[in-house]
Amino acid sequence: MTSDDAGVSRLQAPAAVRAWLDSFVDSSRSGAGGELAELFAEVFLSGEPGGAATVPRATFLAALPSRERLFRAAGWTDPRLETARYEPLGEHFGALVTTWQVAGLDGGGRSLQLRSSFVLRLHGDRAEVIAYLNDQDLRALLGASGGG
Repeated sequence: MTSDDAGVSRLQAPAAVRAWLDSFVDSSRSGAGGELAELFAEVFLSGEPGGAATVPRATFLAALPSRERLFRAAGWTDPRLETARYEPLGEHFGALVTTWQVAGLDGGGRSLQLRSSFVLRLHGDRAEVIAYLNDQDLRALLGASGGG
């Protein structure tokens, strides 16, 4: 079982949230932007230590290839889900707090842990992101990490 699968299977959350996370992990791994689109609201809040802004879903999806190149250029693999914890925020919303592991492409045992949270709106059997919060400045972290 990969760390991705273990993180999803141990998650104590409504079925819609577990299905959302499973789809997010699968879509992120396969680069399936169309499938990722269904997981985010048309416009959502994106936050990082430097600030927050509203982001149209299409802009987010268009930026994903650049993010992948950023990781590769810094010498890191794609992030893999490590842990996931869900906290309900009433009947229709919840916070999904996650950690992700990235390893060095050189196979030398280097790794980084990334932390991100998603505020999800639950409706019926679906969940969608209304806020995506990165606890670290990814550009600064990857640039300062001594990529290979």
